[in-house]
Amino acid sequence: MTRVAHERLLWFTLVAGLMGVVVSGVFALLQPKPEPLPVRARLPEFQFTRETGEPFRSSDLAGHTWVAGFVFTRCQGICPRLAQSMAALEEQLQDVPSFRLVAFTVDPEYDTPEVLAAYAKTHRTAPARWTFVTGNRPELWQLIGDGFLLGVAEGAETGDELIVHSPKLVLVDGRGNIRGYYDGLEPEDVEQLAKDARRLASEGS
Repeated sequence: MTRVAHERLLWFTLVAGLMGVVVSGVFALLQPKPEPLPVRARLPEFQFTRETGEPFRSSDLAGHTWVAGFVFTRCQGICPRLAQSMAALEEQLQDVPSFRLVAFTVDPEYDTPEVLAAYAKTHRTAPARWTFVTGNRPELWQLIGDGFLLGVAEGAETGDELIVHSPKLVLVDGRGNIRGYYDGLEPEDVEQLAKDARRLASEGS
């Protein structure tokens, strides 16, 4: 190959590369931006107790994208599956520093901090990112009903569900706004939740 031909080949390669970058940029700009996740409700401020026995406040979650779930350690029904779904989220979003998980017990008389701490060891791998919360039952249930807008009630005295509660996982932004509800028993919903949580965290919401 002559010098002139070699220079022409280099120029052609350079121009083709630049055109590819330009076309890719224009294509990206022309793609419709996804609609923002709706604001479903705003949570009130709250204060409970984490599994370490330390206070846990809503202000501890300021600036964090987080997911709330509702479980109790004596549950033999949906709770183990909900905990597995939350563990899956913990693993999928381990590269998102601002992401947090909060598991609220619906059976606080039994689920003391010590009981929750033992339960947490069997499910989570990152204590700094996943908190288990207990407290006063009326206040917890009021937050679930009036804040998260989900149901919780006494169940049968015998059977798998001593307390009946929602299987929903709730996506919350860093300002305390609820941005979505997802069925924690459905893998497709949990996958979508992981995507939405990642997107929300990247937007700094």
